[in-house]
Amino acid sequence: MPGFTCSIAHILNVFALLLQVKCLSRIAFCRRTRIASEREPFCHGGDDVRERSCCANVGDRAMPIRHRVRHRPEPRGTTPRRLAAARRALALERSRLALFVDEVAAEQPTPEERVAYFDQRQLQADKAHRNLAATHWRFGRRQLAVLSDSIRSEILSRWNASSIPAEAHYFADFVRRELRRRGIPLES
Repeated sequence: MPGFTCSIAHILNVFALLLQVKCLSRIAFCRRTRIASEREPFCHGGDDVRERSCCANVGDRAMPIRHRVRHRPEPRGTTPRRLAAARRALALERSRLALFVDEVAAEQPTPEERVAYFDQRQLQADKAHRNLAATHWRFGRRQLAVLSDSIRSEILSRWNASSIPAEAHYFADFVRRELRRRGIPLES
């Protein structure tokens, strides 16, 4: 495109600015409405095991790591609406093979089995996402554990003050970038 010059740094700066605006508007909304449940959970190194596990020890004190808690999913269950949708999907599947309606119907699950199957698949997918997030958190904390207290506290304070979403993959990437910027090799 003639006359259009835009560096990657400029694009990243615009993207970071958009993230800050989104984050600040969400914080302002939470403060205005005083809804504590919509604020991002933040660990302060309390007595709860889950709270301690998300803190990095810096010297003799625990340094909190800003994070978002992923709640365990529950199956949606069988409702009349889901059963009706399952019946429609099974009927559509039978109608696609009009010559073999009886054979297709014999192999099809019942609507209840179909709903249970999709619930089970959703739980498996959520479990896989939770495991992946846990792997990312462990990676980031493992990289921080081998650093000196001063570097670790500096990186964590930058993470806690940043407007980057408090997700596991963002945290792992943030730690990786900070180590690369300082010329520190990654631990395997």
